[in-house]
Amino acid sequence: MGKARRYEREPVITHGDVAPLLSCPVCGGVYGLHHEVVEVFERQEDAFAGLHVIVGPSEETGDLLAEYAPLPGAVSVDGDMMGNPSPRRNGLRIGFWCEQCNPDPDIGTSYKLNIAQHKGTTHIYWSDEQ
Repeated sequence: MGKARRYEREPVITHGDVAPLLSCPVCGGVYGLHHEVVEVFERQEDAFAGLHVIVGPSEETGDLLAEYAPLPGAVSVDGDMMGNPSPRRNGLRIGFWCEQCNPDPDIGTSYKLNIAQHKGTTHIYWSDEQ
């Protein structure tokens, strides 16, 4: 896993028929954007360890987390804060792949929608793992 790259393009939300739609950070498409892995980082301010919960397919293999396969919605819990989008507080990361950019999710790049707390504000941005 390489260093995460922050996209210059901030999340774009467009109006849909039923609810607002999130656009792909690369092609800008709203159809075919799928979410997969959800990560929650919970910790006390400036703590090195905390609660890290991962729900969904493994980022490394694209398979469900090995110990729970083939159950959907597999869960992994640890105390590792590596990858937390917030350098000091809580954060969320949601992995996405796009049918328009890459129709094969097994070989596609997983884009991350990051939500981070920082100095009383909430930041939201895209990144990848390239």
